[in-house]
Amino acid sequence: MNDEELQRGYKRGDKAALEAVYWRHIDAVHRIVTKGVRLVDGRRAWLARRDLETDVVHDVFARAFAAAARTSYDDSRPLEPYLLQLARNVLVDTLRKERPREDAAAIETLTDEHEPPDPFATKLCAAAKSFVAGQDDETRRFVCLRYDEEKSQRDVANAMGVGRKRVRLLDDKLMHALKEHLATLGLWKKENDDEQ
Repeated sequence: MNDEELQRGYKRGDKAALEAVYWRHIDAVHRIVTKGVRLVDGRRAWLARRDLETDVVHDVFARAFAAAARTSYDDSRPLEPYLLQLARNVLVDTLRKERPREDAAAIETLTDEHEPPDPFATKLCAAAKSFVAGQDDETRRFVCLRYDEEKSQRDVANAMGVGRKRVRLLDDKLMHALKEHLATLGLWKKENDDEQ
């Protein structure tokens, strides 16, 4: 089954496609869960209890295979980034639940004692935030809905009162302009686009 067939089959909920998605992506999802997530400021958060890893991986695929996730998936886009974002979301939800109630908000302050913040990631994040701050209201609202709130393209289109085609156009224009901006700062190279 090629990628396009797999993506369409996943969206439809075909049993063979779901099984293929599981076996094709379980290693990448497991790596996300065991490695943890890097927070915006470059620090890392991970599960304190290793016995939860298998449960979290199971929860990722349970969420990914649910009708809501499948129908919100844009099957014109690669599947793996979508699944890995779901894995990050499930992991962050689990991290918040793993902490005592009074510490749930402190998840953003977790650090890896042995790994200093990545200076490049910190600089890249600051440049992206600066870029977004300089955009028009529609673009900033789009970024908030799509990337901060992690809404699907369909949900963004509904919230903004525009069609999905407009949302895709905004997404494509934003990514192109952001790459150009980062390139002028020496934080993005043309080769990065060629690798994708």
